[in-house]
Amino acid sequence: MGDIPPTGKEIAIDIVDIVRFQDGMAVERWAVGDEIGIMRQLGLMPEWGA
Repeated sequence: MGDIPPTGKEIAIDIVDIVRFQDGMAVERWAVGDEIGIMRQLGLMPEWGA
């Protein structure tokens, strides 16, 4: 997310992680994290309607 200085704040993040298995082995993986949610919690982006 660039050069953001440490804030010392604790955050919570939602992540979706999808794994496709074939013959009992993981062969593909997709992951999506809520980066906008992180930025809002750190005060780097305003909340909607703010």
